[in-house]
Order: sequence, then structure tokens, then C-alpha cells
Amino acid sequence: MSTATDTKVKDALDHVRASAQELDGAISDAVAKHNAATKGDLEALAQKTKTVTESVKSSLSVQHDTDKKNLTEAAAHLDATQKHTCLPTILS
Repeated sequence: MSTATDTKVKDALDHVRASAQELDGAISDAVAKHNAATKGDLEALAQKTKTVTESVKSSLSVQHDTDKKNLTEAAAHLDATQKHTCLPTILS
């Protein structure tokens, strides 16, 4: 091989190496930006999950209290109905 050809091959390899390093840098930057965005997305998702969980807990608590009140009222009504219904039977 001639010296001119060796120089051209070396220059071409240097150019390929430099381009590969630039591409590697660009890919690394893109991955870093994507990871930062993903981390932010995950943090936002975690916060939304926490908010929804608290909302569900609150709703369940309110529903539980409502159900408890309704059951107490139903039990009192049933008790009153049984006393009212049984009273004529006892008197007869």
C-alpha cells in the first residue's frame, strides 16, 4: 500500500471514530434527557396515585359512616316494628 492510501485510510478511520464518538455523545444525552423525563413522569404518577388513594380512603370513610348510620336507623326501625307487631299478640 502506498503512503497516500495509508493516509487516506487513516483519515477515514479518524473521521469514522470522531463521528462515532459524536453519535455516542448524542445518544448518551438523549438517554439522560429521557431518563430525567421518565423520573419526572414517575414522580408525577406517584403523586397522582397518592392523591387518588387518599380520595378513595376519604370516600370509603364517608360511605362507611353513611352505611353505619343507615344500619343503625334500620335496626331501630326493625326493633320498633317488632315491638309494635308483637304487642297485639301478647295482649290477645
